[in-house]
Parts: sequence; C-alpha cells; structure tokens
Amino acid sequence: MSEEELPDWVVSTEEGGDDFSKIDTDGDGKISREEFEAAMGKAPLLTGDVNALKEAAGNQGESLFQPLDEIKKPMNSNLQFFLGTIVYPIGVLILAWLFSGIFYATGSYELGDLASFGVVGIGYVGGAAWGFSSGHSSFAWGVLASLIILPGLMFGLLFGFCMLMISTGNGL
Repeated sequence: MSEEELPDWVVSTEEGGDDFSKIDTDGDGKISREEFEAAMGKAPLLTGDVNALKEAAGNQGESLFQPLDEIKKPMNSNLQFFLGTIVYPIGVLILAWLFSGIFYATGSYELGDLASFGVVGIGYVGGAAWGFSSGHSSFAWGVLASLIILPGLMFGLLFGFCMLMISTGNGL
C-alpha cells in the first residue's frame, strides 16, 4: 500500500518525525509532565456508538459484549468432564505431593503420609460433592471416572495383557 492510498488519518513518520519527538517539544530527550499533558490534550478522544459492533456480531449468533444483567453461559459439558477427569486429579496429586514434601522435609514421615492421603481423599470427595451440589455435574462425573473407571480400565487392560501372554505360552 503506497502513501497515496493511505487514509488521511494515517500520518507518515517522515513528515513530523516519530511520536516521541512530537511529544518532546523542548528536545531534551525526556518527556516532562507538562509535555505529556499537552500531548494528551491534543490526542483524539475515542468516543462513539458501539451498537453497530454489537449488531454485527449479533447476526452471527454471538455478541462481543456480555451485559451485566445476563447470566454467563456455562462451559461445555465435554470440557467440564475433561477437567474433572484429567486436570483436577493432576492438581490434587501435585497438591498432595507438596504437602507431603513439607512434612517429609521436617522429618515427620507419618504426618507426610497422612497429609498426602488426607489431601487426596478430601480433594476427590470434595470435588465430586462440589460438582454435584453447586458445580457442573459433568465435572463431578469426570472426578468419579478418574477415581473409579480409569483405574478399573487400566487394571482390566493389564489383566487382559497378562492373560494374553499366558495363553500364548510366552509367559511374563
């Protein structure tokens, strides 16, 4: 795009120098408060009606703006299930590792084990209870799936692999 095609509100840097030089009127290389306030007085004030943006986005079914009186849309159920199945258990295990590490560092190995079991137990039960009571039920089902279904599936796969190896005669 050449300079002839630029809109009239675009100013070339060759005409008046860069923005810093325009603000620094005395040329000392520093912008004083007075210079800054004078430049802000000349700066354009962004005003206008944004309803055109809202209406344009409304035609596509989504709005750019969320009114304060509207209730936010909840997250997708699949995303909540993923969070409950993968992300939440990882967070609980990291938290349990941190708490047990603190007690192990002080030499209280029994308290470290107790803290680890306590954080995992409270984390799983609390996450499922929160999901079913006030949170998203898909999140709670994800927490329960990570606690019951996934370990059962892993055990079943291991059992099936062992049976396959025994039945072929190769053994383990």
